[in-house]
Amino acid sequence: MDKLKVLVAKRGEIAARVLRAAQELSMADPFQVPSIWVILVLTPSRDAYLDASRIVEIARQKNVDLVHPGYGFLSENASFAAQVRDAGMNFVGPPTDVIRKMGDKVLAREIARACDIPIIPGTDGPLQDLQQAYDFVARHGYPVVIKASFGGGGRGMRVVREGDSLEAAVTAARSEALSAFGNDAVFLERFLDRPKHIEVQILSDRYGNHVHLFERDCSVQRKHQKVIEFAPSPNLLPQVRLGVFYAAVRLARYLNYENAGTVEFLVENDRFYFIEMNPQIQVEHTVTEELPGIDIVAAQLRIACGASLVELGLTQNRISQRGCALQCRITTEIPSEDDNPELLTPEPSLDREHKFLLSLADAYVNGSRIKGQVKPPGVKDDIATGPLFDRKTGEKLDTTKPCPHGWRQVLLERGPQEFAKMIRRHKQILITDTTWRDGQQSLLATRVRTRDLAAIAIHTSHAYSAAYSLECWGGATFDVMLRFLYEDPWERLRRLRKLVPNIPFQMLLRSTNGVAYSALPDNALYHFVKLAKDTGVDIFRVFDSLNNLEHLEVGIRAVLAAGGLVEGTIINAEKKLRKANVHDGEVAAPMSGNIIRVVAQNQSEVKAGDVLLTIGAMKMEVNVSSEVSGRVEDISIAAGDSVEKGDMLLRIVPVQVNGNGVASNGVAKSNGIANGNEVTNGNGVANGSGVAIGNEVTNGNGVANGNGIANGNRVANSNGVTNGNGVANDEGVTNGMLKN
Repeated sequence: MDKLKVLVAKRGEIAARVLRAAQELSMADPFQVPSIWVILVLTPSRDAYLDASRIVEIARQKNVDLVHPGYGFLSENASFAAQVRDAGMNFVGPPTDVIRKMGDKVLAREIARACDIPIIPGTDGPLQDLQQAYDFVARHGYPVVIKASFGGGGRGMRVVREGDSLEAAVTAARSEALSAFGNDAVFLERFLDRPKHIEVQILSDRYGNHVHLFERDCSVQRKHQKVIEFAPSPNLLPQVRLGVFYAAVRLARYLNYENAGTVEFLVENDRFYFIEMNPQIQVEHTVTEELPGIDIVAAQLRIACGASLVELGLTQNRISQRGCALQCRITTEIPSEDDNPELLTPEPSLDREHKFLLSLADAYVNGSRIKGQVKPPGVKDDIATGPLFDRKTGEKLDTTKPCPHGWRQVLLERGPQEFAKMIRRHKQILITDTTWRDGQQSLLATRVRTRDLAAIAIHTSHAYSAAYSLECWGGATFDVMLRFLYEDPWERLRRLRKLVPNIPFQMLLRSTNGVAYSALPDNALYHFVKLAKDTGVDIFRVFDSLNNLEHLEVGIRAVLAAGGLVEGTIINAEKKLRKANVHDGEVAAPMSGNIIRVVAQNQSEVKAGDVLLTIGAMKMEVNVSSEVSGRVEDISIAAGDSVEKGDMLLRIVPVQVNGNGVASNGVAKSNGIANGNEVTNGNGVANGSGVAIGNEVTNGNGVANGNGIANGNRVANSNGVTNGNGVANDEGVTNGMLKN
């Protein structure tokens, strides 16, 4: 074969992969090809890889023979393929009309139907308006998935499980599709909750020969992005396996396909459904290569130069599997920040394996939860739940109505200080339920899973609406979920918090250990507690097996700094505990990326939870919401701007009480005003002797007994003032017979 020049219109791993195959085939000029590659890579903007005309012009200037589009970017752009061919160069891929047909996901579904390949029920074309989406849901029900009509790779995709979020999901999917593919058309399909995602790699030549290279399983995904791929797929019924092989080849034959392609299916039980066909190889093609021992990229290049599958020895009867293969991707996310993507820079290393990773042109750091098709051993699949009855009256409780308000609403409305005072003044017995905790600690019995707790959560919110708290999280949660259930304790907390909005959640905090079995560094403990508080824990029962006051104090400090409520502790009153600084109003970028849209306007009023702007990065769009109610000022960004994590975006000036009893104008509110003859100072905080409430006096640092500490009547100050039946002295606190 004559030496040919190859241009790869892509950066990263696939560029290196194609050029390596070209070198091995003696097709690449040692000088010219790397120079073309460098010209493309030196342009940092992703838009450079979407500029078809510029890439074609570079290829013409360099007298390129073959243009390989890689995957993503322009690989599914029919116009780019046409421009390459019109310029007299070979395009490594299928005919232009095939790319156009398969690039339109709605048309691709119709073609699959014409080939007698099953498809998932969906809209007949792109959504024309929102009413069409509601009509589809009325016929097929929830959940549904919104997909970009002219894209793939998980972008422009949203799963909708309830009607309240349908409109917002359609808007977000359209925006993401327009940004990624230049077309905001989307369509709807019925969503399959727990299917297998199966892909079949095919090869076709220009002479009408078509073969499949077996299947790979891409079911383990994160935010619609594949994380683990393996081949062959385990536990796939033989008839389903053969079915997807024949369907993939049948579709290729119908299209007069040429070169490599990927046909994707969803498999549920004994049925399979066509999703889409990608007219190129994909990231995970290397998994498929391992089984038959075929270099798919080299085959692509040779087919583009006119070779037949017969000449390459690639007939179906000669292709066989050997062994199995596995590929894992490592995601770049920050779990503590709503799993926002993070861009990381690889550091130089002399480690051989590390160098190999860097040679792929991208480096990744893990930090995300991986939700896959994992079924832990010895776990009940389902726990049945029935209707809820009042055990006193025998009446059936209507759980379709909103749950009654409970103590959590009091906590959110009054704040930790006032809540603690109300609890101490409460004359009746308050109940903490530990059923959920006990269920999580049952290692050898039920091993209750998140879906089981979710099934009874609505009943709990009604039946226990008057409960003081639900003790439902802690070290045992992490032990059982991570070690035995393969589930994420943070996801459990998030989900249950949403389902039970009216009862305070309580956790066991092992003082300096957090949820571990040995002491954590203070900064790690503070970070953990803050994350737990923000995710849904209201009350922290801090304990120490030896009642070590120093250890307890560290845990208490962490909880108070996070704005949480401390329960059941004994503290030394001469130790000064301070709450963390209040929110200063600055809104910073939670991640690096591009500003997609700015919703807020200068001087506009916003409420806590309102979306201020949207940042996009790594196939994701993340809404940035206001943490407080207030007035927007100092907007420093606009749509299209690039920002780095931590950049100040705008400022919110609070206009409501911030939770510490101080209003934005510096005037003390009801829970910050001392009674009797006490007068507040100009900062809205009680005077130097502290806040006097009843006969409870705080120490000289202005930290009240009720400052988020719910511990009965055990805390007094260092000034020798009695508090209930506890008499303070200069050394600390006495409570009954206990003295420290």
